Amino acid sequence: MPLQEFEFEVSTAQLVPLLQQMLRYVQQQVTLPAPAQETFLFETKIILTELLTNAIKHTGNGLVQFNIEINNTGLLITKTDKGPPIKLLHHPGFTKPGDVLQVTNDIMHTLLATLEARQTLRFTYTEHELPALPDAQQLHDHFGLLLIAKAADECRYCYNAEEKTNVFAVKKLIAL
Repeated sequence: MPLQEFEFEVSTAQLVPLLQQMLRYVQQQVTLPAPAQETFLFETKIILTELLTNAIKHTGNGLVQFNIEINNTGLLITKTDKGPPIKLLHHPGFTKPGDVLQVTNDIMHTLLATLEARQTLRFTYTEHELPALPDAQQLHDHFGLLLIAKAADECRYCYNAEEKTNVFAVKKLIAL
């Protein structure tokens, strides 16, 4: 199936219309039996919503490019912007490929970042048991990345220093 491109002029007023447009495209291209269809679209909506809000929060003014590529195994959503690189790339805990850092956690999950290459991170998560008295009063930084990692099958970030672009690539597999 073809690649579909979407442009987002960073604005809260454009967030919902673009989200609806991208979700309609995915819904038209991916047909699964219920309840797999509902689950797939719900998780795709989480991913797209978080990528759009990430653009508003971290990109500033400008244009953000979204590409959605769908094939028989799933979809690939790529968000490219000219905002500053993610600060995690320069964390002193990242000295070589394969290094893993705990980025944030909530009462049920821990978000991990793995340095894959000099400018590339892969985000994953682990689940843990609920504490007896959970403290859910505060959402930590990078909570959106935790949501994306949980809803997606793969979530990667790469900073292209030459082009000064941030690229998030998120894969969602089609599961019957």
